[in-house]
Amino acid sequence: MRTTVGIMLLVACLLAPVAAQGYWVIVEQGGPPYTYPTITEGLAAALPGDHVRVKPGTYSASTGETMPIIMRSGVTLMPHEGLGTVIIDGEGLTRCMECINLSGTTKVEHIIFTGGSAVNGGGMWIGGFESNVSPSIRGCIFRDNDASQLGGGLYADQTSHWALLRECRFSSNTAVHGGGVYAVGNGPIGMTRCVFDGNSVTGYGGGLYVKFPELDRDPSRIYGLSKLTFAANSAALGGSALYTDPTLHYLSNSIIAFNTSHNDPIMCSEYANVQLGCCDVFGNAGGDYVGCIAGELGTDGNIWNNPEFCGVEYEPDDPYTINVNSPCADENNGECSNMGARLVGCGIPYLNFNFYWLEYYIPFGEEFCHNLIFENGGDLALDWQLFAYEGVLERGSGGPDAFGYRWGDSDKPDGPSFEWNDISSYGTQVTLGDDDAMLVVLPFSFPFYDTSWFEFALSSNGYLTFGSDWTASLNGPIPDPTQPNEFIAPFWEDLDPSAGGTIHYHYSPDAGTFTVQFTEIPNASSVVGGVYTFQVVLYSDGTIRFYYLSMIGYVEGATIGIENPDGTIGLQVAYNEPYMHDDLAIIIDLGPPPPAWLWMSLTEGTLSPGEEAVCECCVEASDLEGGIYEATLVMVSDDFNVPVRYIPLTAEVFPTGVDDEVAARLTLRGNYPNPFNPGTKIAFDLPEPARVSMRVYNAAGRLVRSLLEGVAMEPGPHVQSWDGRDRDGSVLASGVYFCRLEVNGVSLGGRMVLLK
Repeated sequence: MRTTVGIMLLVACLLAPVAAQGYWVIVEQGGPPYTYPTITEGLAAALPGDHVRVKPGTYSASTGETMPIIMRSGVTLMPHEGLGTVIIDGEGLTRCMECINLSGTTKVEHIIFTGGSAVNGGGMWIGGFESNVSPSIRGCIFRDNDASQLGGGLYADQTSHWALLRECRFSSNTAVHGGGVYAVGNGPIGMTRCVFDGNSVTGYGGGLYVKFPELDRDPSRIYGLSKLTFAANSAALGGSALYTDPTLHYLSNSIIAFNTSHNDPIMCSEYANVQLGCCDVFGNAGGDYVGCIAGELGTDGNIWNNPEFCGVEYEPDDPYTINVNSPCADENNGECSNMGARLVGCGIPYLNFNFYWLEYYIPFGEEFCHNLIFENGGDLALDWQLFAYEGVLERGSGGPDAFGYRWGDSDKPDGPSFEWNDISSYGTQVTLGDDDAMLVVLPFSFPFYDTSWFEFALSSNGYLTFGSDWTASLNGPIPDPTQPNEFIAPFWEDLDPSAGGTIHYHYSPDAGTFTVQFTEIPNASSVVGGVYTFQVVLYSDGTIRFYYLSMIGYVEGATIGIENPDGTIGLQVAYNEPYMHDDLAIIIDLGPPPPAWLWMSLTEGTLSPGEEAVCECCVEASDLEGGIYEATLVMVSDDFNVPVRYIPLTAEVFPTGVDDEVAARLTLRGNYPNPFNPGTKIAFDLPEPARVSMRVYNAAGRLVRSLLEGVAMEPGPHVQSWDGRDRDGSVLASGVYFCRLEVNGVSLGGRMVLLK
């Protein structure tokens, strides 16, 4: 028997504040995950290195949070992969979150902070980190927050080390100074790919206010600001986009456009000035290249052109991406790389899809399918591939790329272990100079993408290549069609083995491995410094492992990953970011085969603009024992915003009929199929004879149908049908409904999704 149903887009149904009370906050602690009803409780239980993953919904004091939410040392806070939007709401009463005086690497990713209110930092206050810590705020949105003094969206008060903000958006926040962000201290903040739009202040710095307390500051702690977009911000006194108290030696690859107040878009204090590089300043009400940036037009790649934002027609949620024809796009601005926080966002392929997770409840011997529907909502053709892996594929990992390679690291509980086998005393030594390379013969055939290889070029700059460019010292992102291509990069950086250290290689026939070891190799730049000891290990089956024993000094400027022959496919682990640390292991492989119990009608294709594809994703339970089975679908596409999507899949197989083994405890197994249309079956187990009631409620908590009322039932498994109608026989609308099973004073609940 086969039943096919569709999956609806669930985000809109899951954003009401009341919904968060039913969601799990999961803490991964190196073993089975623990669940908590609130973010506050999850963070309180988390230890350094844990990931706190939050299901979609709005979290606030009204849903049981202790506000403001306090981050924990060394913890990562993020949504469940692909499940939807997580919002932390201050409800106009309090700051949303505090990240203060933490002693370990802390990450907050892809959370929306809204409704925050405080004297300083309505959305978040970050600061006080120790000197060896680089906290990271990535992909977060700060909107509609207010500070009665400083930093409507975020207040950064930090005296010793950088906090790094990447790919964030500060929108419609208000304050006296620093509408989006107010940053004060001895080098407190670095930003890249952030958008400031619609922020307003009654004082200085509509989007951003940066301030040093000392004029004789340490020059190594200059603010790092690059690839930013300031648009439609306003300030009553000065700096509609940005106000700076220190000298900003370089603001690079940024767009400052259409800021609305009648003053300079960038304003400097009497002690400060700003040097721009590869920036576009255009259409600001108070003038463009005026004030402290007068004379910058035409120097260092600075331009004066309409940036051609995509606008809400193409990107309603983030209108400040740029058109393919924009003068700020890579191919149009000559010597400069992409300007602004977002890459090309309209005139591109864009994937619309209707599934975030899949659930199957299947009786023995049956098969059920979900329809996965995806559509190209952009203007160019979109290539896509769908992979399936048994088990849960976690972050702290990545991929697959379009060929199928994926990676994982030892920071994850199920990642590779760190195993350092020092070959420097018995391996073959290689002598290389600065920007040098040599050909090395492999003792086995090594499969890499579409070809098997018996030799590679070993570059002094921390990579192996099967291609033609052996000595590139300037690292780049992955993938990138420019040379070098066809490489394996454990640590691609400008290194100089002629200045110190050793390089060895060794073949171990028993293990089937070939190891290359860089030992205490210095960075070629005496300015940034650094000495590095690491290995790359090639296995005869094509598996690749990287090991990092001692990475001293500057490690934020390297590329780590692999790339195919023409630079169109690649797996980027890290690029110019604070990822690396000592005793880290990374594995790159093609992953396990797909589960034998799962099949899909389509696994790859090309969609023209507006074209739709439907893939049946089916679980076959005829050869499965009772229990829960997990898999992960991975969607890889040309989508600009999210090229890789992870879709968790859970299948529960259970017996049916009165002759099956009697359940040991009262269990509500859930409904199958789910989502459903028009009807579904709700499975449950009784441990003993009982009178059973089962009712269905809508998302507002109102009773819509009573399916069972005190019905006497025998012990064992049972299935109750529901046709998707209310008690009057009317067909119900699409949405989320809740089933409540009541037996002998015990009540169990489950969620059901009706799709039209």
